[in-house]
Amino acid sequence: MFDDVVAILTALGTVVTAVAVAVGVQQLRLAEQESRRLRKGAQTSFEDDLSREYRALIDDMPAEVFYADTAPDDITAHRRSFYRYFDLSNEQLFLAGKQRVSPATTEQWEDGIAANLALPAFQKAWEDLLPHLEKGTFEDLRSLRRSKRVPGPVDPPRRRAPPDDDPSSA
Repeated sequence: MFDDVVAILTALGTVVTAVAVAVGVQQLRLAEQESRRLRKGAQTSFEDDLSREYRALIDDMPAEVFYADTAPDDITAHRRSFYRYFDLSNEQLFLAGKQRVSPATTEQWEDGIAANLALPAFQKAWEDLLPHLEKGTFEDLRSLRRSKRVPGPVDPPRRRAPPDDDPSSA
């Protein structure tokens, strides 16, 4: 009879252990789902913050810069806003490349940035700014210009070396 009790208790212990393992596995799955949900929420919030920054930035620009057929005569009056736009766009592309945003957001940003860069005002602003940039500046933005075949120059013009004014070197 003692052996029967031990066998029953052993079987019961095995069942209880199996149930505990199943409950533990279920808890791990629920924790993973919650973690994914929180990461998704944080990513969405991060993407929304960058979208708000973009909206605040374009509020400083006249509507004419978004015209497809013409550009304002004096682009230099908005040079600071265009520079901020190029900087923000480059940052967005960098973050997209590091997979800090969703694939859908990456595609939307790339298409929107490429479309804006093809507009006459953005072309003029880019051409105005480009000669003043070092070669490595806005690399992600330049890479997008290449891959999406956005019209206009991609790299700054080569700078000429200053003339050697030292008469003793002649």
